[in-house]
Amino acid sequence: MREAMKRRYREMLSRRREELLKESHCRMKGSLGGERQQTVGGGLDPADQSVQHHCDTIQCWQFETEKNIIRKIELALRRIEEGDYGICEDCHDEIDEKRLRILPYALYCRGCQELQEKGEIERRR
Repeated sequence: MREAMKRRYREMLSRRREELLKESHCRMKGSLGGERQQTVGGGLDPADQSVQHHCDTIQCWQFETEKNIIRKIELALRRIEEGDYGICEDCHDEIDEKRLRILPYALYCRGCQELQEKGEIERRR
């Protein structure tokens, strides 16, 4: 991969990581701040408590998803520095640039990713 492309992906990944960190921080401040305090212990009926619990669960999933993406971005940035970026972890072929444009922290080429997902589905059965 050319240096100009590596630089472009490094900048894009770094920018996305910062965006995710800011979004997570703002969301966390909101959930722990004043807007959340109004409902905690505020005499919610069981239906409202259920809705609040559901919203809290969704927010936890969002945090977990963001955390996982940030980890993948950091791994991609490390792979750029080590010279392994854009190389499939499984077959060691180059990952198609179209795939990297869509999913810049991809670890696998499309074929190997499909095999990974198929294997995951089989393990769940």
